[in-house]
Amino acid sequence: MKRLNKVTSVALALGTAGTLLASVSGGAFAATRHDSLPTGQHITVFSHLTPQEQSVMQKLANVWGKQTGNTVTVVQDNSSFQNFATASRSGKGPDIELGIPQDNLGTFAIEGVMAPVPTGLINTKDYIAPSIQAGTIGGKLYGIPLSSETYGLFYNKKIIKTPPKTWAQFISEAKAHGFAYDINNFYYSYAFLGGMGGYVFGNNHGVANVGQIGLDNAGSIKGLSIIKSFVSQYHFMPASITGDIAKSLFQNGKSAFYISGPWDVTSLLQAHVNFGIEPLPLLPNGKHPVTFEGFQEMIVNARSHNQALDWNLVRFISQHAAAQELAVGDRIPVLIKDVHSKMVSSNPYAYPFAIAAQYGVPMPNVPQMQAVWTPAGNALGFVTKGQESPAVAAHNMVKQILQGESIMGN
Repeated sequence: MKRLNKVTSVALALGTAGTLLASVSGGAFAATRHDSLPTGQHITVFSHLTPQEQSVMQKLANVWGKQTGNTVTVVQDNSSFQNFATASRSGKGPDIELGIPQDNLGTFAIEGVMAPVPTGLINTKDYIAPSIQAGTIGGKLYGIPLSSETYGLFYNKKIIKTPPKTWAQFISEAKAHGFAYDINNFYYSYAFLGGMGGYVFGNNHGVANVGQIGLDNAGSIKGLSIIKSFVSQYHFMPASITGDIAKSLFQNGKSAFYISGPWDVTSLLQAHVNFGIEPLPLLPNGKHPVTFEGFQEMIVNARSHNQALDWNLVRFISQHAAAQELAVGDRIPVLIKDVHSKMVSSNPYAYPFAIAAQYGVPMPNVPQMQAVWTPAGNALGFVTKGQESPAVAAHNMVKQILQGESIMGN
């Protein structure tokens, strides 16, 4: 599965990060309330973002520190995400972890190393709904989202003048001009299963039902049939295609369409590809494909002695980091006011993903998701290679996932 936490920066038409940060130090955040907080404390933040983003976060934290009478050190953390649990248990962990992908939170919740978000700290209705779902474990909110990422349809503007919106339009254009993506990667191909009515785990009032798997229902089988048609009926790509080959075909003009996310924007610009991005076209059922979404979360160490300060700082970053994060890291905002702001809508490399995010679902954040990736990838390979029918592959996939969950102790 693609690592989704690190995103390369791209030149944006929004101005430099230095210009944006000037507004921070210039008093733009003076109205922020900090209630009655302790002073003279030091907060340590571990960041899993890029070094450029770490610099931005340090400057934001310095503004907060000046307002509250405290100090903050933001440390670049290139270790495994799960090292947070080890560090927390040993008493050597940071106060705050910044940029943790939400699919790690389930394990952290089980191990008791995260503090729950205090009631009333944020208004959850201010955020796009999937971002709150992503930070919720067992009905309790643990993470405050910083940004989102999902994928969409890249198209070559020299070849495609008007990007397709409907399935019929897309198939027609793809037959004429080519389409390729990492077809056996469940992260990308789930969009077709989900859009046709499939799902990974059931949902019981905000709690994942890991024993109820919807990857072999009628919708998922229809989605697998669509994926099979890309290879056997339309011959868009071979079953053996990889993500690197699909990207190369698009980059060299041999394929007009490519499915990917913001992590490919910079390299395609550097290769001087004239491309646009759109949400994936409507499926044969008239519904949007349901893309997997990743969210970068901010969490607080359950063993921190400064939790009132920690959460106040997290809220501050959540409210004020969007423009800076978009400028230096291509991070898609999660606050609704930011998603619909001019800074996003005027950005051709951000806005399509922000729109696509409204139709997606968070990658499940429960540990049992680890039992899904390999069986799902194998099922896709069997279908695209013609070794199993969509129905048989779906049945076997779910059987193997349940077996994997059993081994994990579900």
